[in-house]
This record gives sequence, C-alpha cells and structure tokens, in this order.
Amino acid sequence: MNITIATKEDINAILEIVEDARLLIESMGFKQWTRESGYPSYNDFENDINDNSLYVLKNAGKIIGMMALKVGIDENYNHIDGKWLTSSNNYLAIHRIAIKKEYYGTNASQMLINYAFDLAKTKGISVRIDTHKKNIPMNKLALKMGFSLCGTIYIKREKIEPERNAYERVF
Repeated sequence: MNITIATKEDINAILEIVEDARLLIESMGFKQWTRESGYPSYNDFENDINDNSLYVLKNAGKIIGMMALKVGIDENYNHIDGKWLTSSNNYLAIHRIAIKKEYYGTNASQMLINYAFDLAKTKGISVRIDTHKKNIPMNKLALKMGFSLCGTIYIKREKIEPERNAYERVF
C-alpha cells in the first residue's frame, strides 16, 4: 500500500468512498456528510487537489482511502468549548478521511493518520482532527492513535448537528 497526492482523475473513486462513508454514517443514525448538505462534494475534492492537500491510499493501484491535510488556521477550530493542547495557529488538520467499505476494520485508516503524523513531525507542528460525537469508530480511532480529546467545536457549514469532538496530538 502507498499514499500519494490525489489527482483529478482520482475524484470518481474518491466519491465512491464518500458514498460508502455516507451509508455507514446513516446506519449509525447521525447527521454527518449527508446528501442534503452536499458535503463533501466534487468541488471540495477539486479544491483540495488544486492546493495539493488531498491524499489517496492505494492498494495494488486501486484507491482504498483518502484524506485532506491542511496546514494553518481552520476557522472551525478558532472557537472550542474546551482547550486545545497547543495555542499555535500552525497545525495540521486532518479532514475528509474515509476508507472504502471493503477495507473497514483493517489498518488503512491508521496508515493515513500515521502519514499525517510523519508530515507534522517534519514541520514541528501538532495534528488536529474532529468527528461527530456519535461516530464511535472514528472517536475510538482518534484515541487509539494517541489524540487527546480537547473539547467541542462547531462546524459553521452544518445546520443540523454541527457539534464535533475535537482532538489534538502533539509530538
């Protein structure tokens, strides 16, 4: 398995992964990545590709996972009910991380997050991630990967269930 920067040719495979994630989220009974919100969309991934922040995990040349890595200020992280571990505005945020359903329960998600950790270590910055409070698999994964739960943030674009658990890991 290897991780590379995504290209526009990868977007259709990425959207298939998003659909897998939407079905899983719906089965768990909460609102995140809903069809009604239109997030994440083709345009979100196209923007990520244009700024070289979208990564794909491939197995035998097939895309099985993806994530966006953003360095700098995320406006959704400016206010937290709680306290970040660091006060720096220079951190790496993991967004839109998802795995193809055939790879649920494997170490694919950990591989993506470890890649983000390695990138953050080279830059000397922390890593932040957020997820819906009811997204039990992702909350468990964050803790397993050494993140600390710092509090609650609110996603500005979300009108229904905007609260997210906010995590940070410092190296």
